[in-house]
Amino acid sequence: MIKLCNLVLIISSIMLINVQIYAQNVGIGANTFTPNNNNVDKFDFDFVDQPDLAQTFAVTCCLKNVQFHFKGVQSLKIKETDRVAALIHELAKAGYILHEPAEGELAWKGQRCDITAPISIATYEDHRMAMAFAPIALLQPINIENPQVVSKSYPGFWNDIDSISKKTGSL
Repeated sequence: MIKLCNLVLIISSIMLINVQIYAQNVGIGANTFTPNNNNVDKFDFDFVDQPDLAQTFAVTCCLKNVQFHFKGVQSLKIKETDRVAALIHELAKAGYILHEPAEGELAWKGQRCDITAPISIATYEDHRMAMAFAPIALLQPINIENPQVVSKSYPGFWNDIDSISKKTGSL
């Protein structure tokens, strides 16, 4: 299910469609992703039951210019890396200023900063960092360091991204 959700978000970004997210906070199986013509202005969600998806949502929200406030991300600090700190640091390289309003929270209020160098995203040997940042390539050149780290959970990730990009003409 996590692989499918990552691909759904990446596909939605690749196709540059708007995604309305019906999140009922009752588990990922209850969420429905529906392409439509409506813009989502802000996305608030408690990721306590599916924290591993927060990275992909954070990057996608920034790319779609959707402000967010996530709760329930405290366990991200004890994964392969401190994913909250990593998101804050790496998204700043792409021009997005995130902050941690309280323990277990991550937010973006639309603040931007100048990009001062070519973007090179550190993965911290974390497969989810590599997968979450892939959609940035839709908007600007990017280097993802140690891209083979995705083999931990999704060995065919880059092949699938390449296949999708060939079908849509993106990337």
